[in-house]
Amino acid sequence: MHRLSVERGDKLSKEQIAQDLMVSAFANEKQVVLVAINYGNEERVLRPEIAGLKVKNAEVYLTTGDKGVDMKHTKVKNLKKGLKIPARGMVTVVVANS
Repeated sequence: MHRLSVERGDKLSKEQIAQDLMVSAFANEKQVVLVAINYGNEERVLRPEIAGLKVKNAEVYLTTGDKGVDMKHTKVKNLKKGLKIPARGMVTVVVANS
């Protein structure tokens, strides 16, 4: 896997990003993986756009400090609607690279 460049549209400074929503992306021949960590105290919505990839389905794993929410799995068909990331939560999104 290799790390991808991530561009943000919110114009936050590096210092603000470190206290807000941090996003990393990785890819290989088979999949693209996004990891988003919400360091803030409020829910955030992530609307990822992956250049050159039509996203049909995504596997989403949510982890929070709540009991029973450790790598909680869901499937998402439309990332354009956005993914809710709870305060102090982490989301991993796995998309097939087809």
